[in-house]
Amino acid sequence: RGKLWKVLLGAPDIQCQEYLDLVKQGPSRSHSKIEDDVFRTFASDEDFRTLVRQEQLTRVLNVTCTRTNSLTGEGVVYVQGMNAICGVLLLEL
Repeated sequence: RGKLWKVLLGAPDIQCQEYLDLVKQGPSRSHSKIEDDVFRTFASDEDFRTLVRQEQLTRVLNVTCTRTNSLTGEGVVYVQGMNAICGVLLLEL
């Protein structure tokens, strides 16, 4: 499934070490917005809450914002709704 989602989304490759390096950079500039939304992500779905931890979702969203900024040089920030999309991907992959 992961490869298919990657192709459909046109997502660029990322090596494990690059991901870990981005995690080590800490929170993105959008961290406070991410924190405001993550706890609401599928809040009433107990199965989702069991399978996808808030920390996972927060970490992936922070890395996504940081990496996108570094690739594009633009001030890409988190927008409402990214948490739901990322949450589904984390659940399915």
